[in-house]
Amino acid sequence: KADGSNPELVKAVEDLLGKPKAETPNVEDWSKDVESTAKALDEKKKSLDEKAKKLGYVGIKQFNAQNQLNEKLSNEEKELLQEYSDFQQEVKNLKDENVISKLSDDEFSSWSKANDITRDDLGKVVKDEEIELAAKRIRILNARGDSKKADSELKKLKESKKKDNWTVESWKERFDEDIEQSEIDDINQSNKEFNNSLDKAVEELLGKPTQQQAELEQKKAELETERQQAITEATKPVVELELLGDENEAMDLILDKAKGDKDGGRAKVRQHERIRAKFQALKELVKRDVEPLARDVDNSHYSDEQQRENDVYLL
Repeated sequence: KADGSNPELVKAVEDLLGKPKAETPNVEDWSKDVESTAKALDEKKKSLDEKAKKLGYVGIKQFNAQNQLNEKLSNEEKELLQEYSDFQQEVKNLKDENVISKLSDDEFSSWSKANDITRDDLGKVVKDEEIELAAKRIRILNARGDSKKADSELKKLKESKKKDNWTVESWKERFDEDIEQSEIDDINQSNKEFNNSLDKAVEELLGKPTQQQAELEQKKAELETERQQAITEATKPVVELELLGDENEAMDLILDKAKGDKDGGRAKVRQHERIRAKFQALKELVKRDVEPLARDVDNSHYSDEQQRENDVYLL
């Protein structure tokens, strides 16, 4: 600076030194801002309630419900309806999780309905862009102390993984639809990306699992897969020959196999009874309608021994 040999460097240093330091966010100020926003919303709601009461209503909710379709409102009533509509829209547009977690039950219900996510018939998340919203809802529910609802939504989120190992054959079997390999590759890739986003959201909610926790989750997933496969197999219309012997022996066999089931094997017993009834009806049908026709066929070219074997087969 003294010899003036590098004025650009001098200016750069002076500018840097002269810049004010970035302010560190004050946690207390931020907390007060959240509280003030929540309080302001609460005061607005109270003011709307008071205005509705002056018009003879219990509160703003009753006023709104009874006058939504009323075309004969006074100017004062129209203004109040509009004020409440604006208030509701303000609540629905809230983004700050801390403010949302402090809403009253009524206002939170409005926010929740307006910020719900697309789910399938089983309640699973289906859109990649809504995974973060699903996680946000869970964080807010926990902050509100509704752990039961939060756990339910977390369970559905974790169960929302999509199948990412389709083949042309498995797709055809599942949907009865022909598809090209290139299309299968695109579907699997898209589903993998969805699953990665979902895993990241769950990890942020729960914290990164330890190796032991990860192994436990993997084992639980494998057991659930086995359980679903067992259910699928059990509901197939297949008659197991070992269950069609003596009825008492069959029941003992079923109960022994199903002793670990939660219902003590009652579901399997009912299933066996249905199978046995169908099988018995089939035998009676054969005996009544099919067997007489078969006996009328000319069997003169059979030996007596062959004829006896045919009779046994029909039975």
